[in-house]
Amino acid sequence: MLRYLLDRSDYLAVLYYTKGARRDQNVLNKMENIDDDCKLNDINFVKVGDEKEVSRLGLEDSPVLIYYEDGIPNLYSGTLVDEAAVLAWLIAQRNSAAIEDVTDTLLRDVVEDNEYVAVFFSGLCADDDEDECEQIRENLETIDHVVDDYGVVLVATHNLEVAKENKIKRFPALGLFKNGDFVKYEGDLHQEISVLRWLTSSETQDIPKKIEEVNEVMLAKRLKTEDSMFVFFYDDEDIFAARLLKGLEELDDGLDKKGVVFVKISDSGIGKDYSLETLPALVHFNQGEQQVFQGDLRHDKSVRKWLDLQCSNLEKAE
Repeated sequence: MLRYLLDRSDYLAVLYYTKGARRDQNVLNKMENIDDDCKLNDINFVKVGDEKEVSRLGLEDSPVLIYYEDGIPNLYSGTLVDEAAVLAWLIAQRNSAAIEDVTDTLLRDVVEDNEYVAVFFSGLCADDDEDECEQIRENLETIDHVVDDYGVVLVATHNLEVAKENKIKRFPALGLFKNGDFVKYEGDLHQEISVLRWLTSSETQDIPKKIEEVNEVMLAKRLKTEDSMFVFFYDDEDIFAARLLKGLEELDDGLDKKGVVFVKISDSGIGKDYSLETLPALVHFNQGEQQVFQGDLRHDKSVRKWLDLQCSNLEKAE
């Protein structure tokens, strides 16, 4: 049921509690006092009475409040007995671009569910130099909405387990998970523009042997900067398209070596935006003009021949 709600709610607050625990029941009663106010602010509020779920999330005790925005969790760190403070925090999260706080377990879930995840590891810095960490975090929050447009989820954690797994020894630190693989940022964390350029660059986001996933905003920007690029339009719930992607990603490896840009996109309604009658579709954009592959996408040889022809025509034009 929770997964169903997460899939269908843009803004969801979840109180995880233990049934029968007096303190948990007291908090639950207080949260019910703000349920109507949450609804007025378009925030769904639900409760999950499962002690095992609290443990799975890497949390030591209940009750715990987690706010999910577009499926990305944000752990509430204040006291839950003050329902006014909780409501104010939830509304602030709903109406502002704040970096979500996660535990190690929540972070692993986010990395598993998203292709690109940037993580600010505050670590022990939170205790040793709180002002520095807070300043870096505030700087990062100014670029959060921009990296989001590039399909990058930005979260923060003070937990150390995932940091140690990825050989981070000094804090604060920043890194990017690309399809589960981690790359550490080596620049100055105080220079948020440099961080932004690094996170959104095609070099940083490149995943070997995998076609890069873009969203509508990213595609529009790439089409303005790239004279030529191939785009695979598909529905991410289409099993047939998923099979086709495996074959296309094998071809993409060869195109990468030629410096050819190949991306994929599955945003809802994107086919209509580019006048495509059916999906999946393979399209070549060349200086603003688009040419759709008219053959059978299941035939790798036909697709390869068409790709080679398009590339050959580009070379002749140069």
